[in-house]
Amino acid sequence: MSTDWQARFQQLAVQQQEDTERYAEAERVLCRTILRLCSVGAGFDPVLDPHLERLKGAVKAGYTPGLEQRLNDLGDALVGAAVHTGGSDLMERLAVRLALPAKSAHELRELWQEVARNPAAASDQKLDQVLTLLGLAPVGVDVAADGKAHGKLLGRLFKPKAGPSPNVLLAGLLSRIPWPDSLKAEIEELHQGLSDDAPDDAWIGVVECLSGMVVEVLKDARAQVAVAEAFLAELTERLGAIEAHVSREAGDRDAAQARGEALSVAVRGEVDGLAVSLRDSTDLDQLKSAVSLSLDRLQSHMETFLDAERGRHADAVNREVALRDELSRLEDEADQLRKQVARSRDQANTDPLTGLPNRRAWDGRLADEMARFRRFGAPLSLAVFDLDNFKQINDRFGHKAGDKALKVIASLLRARLRETDFLSRYGGEEFVLLLPGAEMDAAFALVDGMRTAVADAGLHSKGEPVPLTLSGGVACLQPGETAEVAFERADRAMYQAKAAGKNRIVMG
Repeated sequence: MSTDWQARFQQLAVQQQEDTERYAEAERVLCRTILRLCSVGAGFDPVLDPHLERLKGAVKAGYTPGLEQRLNDLGDALVGAAVHTGGSDLMERLAVRLALPAKSAHELRELWQEVARNPAAASDQKLDQVLTLLGLAPVGVDVAADGKAHGKLLGRLFKPKAGPSPNVLLAGLLSRIPWPDSLKAEIEELHQGLSDDAPDDAWIGVVECLSGMVVEVLKDARAQVAVAEAFLAELTERLGAIEAHVSREAGDRDAAQARGEALSVAVRGEVDGLAVSLRDSTDLDQLKSAVSLSLDRLQSHMETFLDAERGRHADAVNREVALRDELSRLEDEADQLRKQVARSRDQANTDPLTGLPNRRAWDGRLADEMARFRRFGAPLSLAVFDLDNFKQINDRFGHKAGDKALKVIASLLRARLRETDFLSRYGGEEFVLLLPGAEMDAAFALVDGMRTAVADAGLHSKGEPVPLTLSGGVACLQPGETAEVAFERADRAMYQAKAAGKNRIVMG
């Protein structure tokens, strides 16, 4: 009996020890969980933040009666916060999100407080007023008829706060594309339609206009292709005529050779006949008659041959004159086509606003300079410029002043280029510069001189001075480095110049 009791006691002791260890581990897990929840929940609601801080302090001491009190306080605060968030604070956030006028926001806040105090007693009229202020159709209103307003409301409610708007993105895209001169005025109008005070959905109309413009451009391109195809067809036809002329000339030569051979045979025959006559003739008169007949036949053969040759020569001269005229016309048309192709290529590689090479031309020149750099190892530097406060210039003075500023800067930078340097408008208000043969110090001196020239330039619009300054970054290519890496270094240096106060050059 004593042995059973002792065994039972030892078993209970072991079980109690195991339970104590499990409870201790559960307490540690619970405390860690509470700490993590407090950290995650911090900053969501100013009402809850003090309770979360006090709870974090209490839980560090373990599971104590004080911790229970902090948990109870947090629970009460959560209930209060839920009521608060579900009340006027929620309406306040919706009013801000919808950008309601101050009067409408105040009316919405008071109406919602009245409804929230006694939801059961709230009349349908009060609820309809709340819905109307929120831009939603009350019961009985045709939602489909007011679908556009609802679309705008949803767009305002769910429009992401982070990142540029579609209007801004599309405006930047319009600025970067090298549009042809014929489209510049229309693109400028579309760009103005995406200004800061434009509706949020203005980009939709701009895209529709762009679609129509693209269709027209494609039609023009097809028309130009048709013209080129017609020219090539005519060229093919004329080349065929030239080939036929050459073939006729070859045929005439063959015919002339055949006639010459026939004449030669006839002459040999007459000569042989004379020889026979001389051998067999016994009478001088008979011999004279035979010789005279042979000479007459020889003269006839010669005249026939010469007539044919004169006719062939006349035809050859006429064909030669016609062929020369045809070749002259063909050369003129080919020269015009070459000039047209050269103009099209220049337009495709030129920024229409500043007259500088565009990004497409930059990519081609950069590839050439990189090939020389890898082959010969001569120094090669590049720079990235950005016009400071370009948006403010457009907003304050208008887009025409912004265009004028870009033209002035392009002219000032171009005037300070060395013979081998290459300047390009990279896009928008950004310019890029290649400096073959320039080490970092020389490149920095040249680029900073350009910056100074721009800062000292005078530009006025509407009788007011327009400040022009550039921020830029310079990078000198290192052995084994790619153009992309060097460009990124120069670009980062340019942003460092912006962050440091603008109107300066930073080495990358």
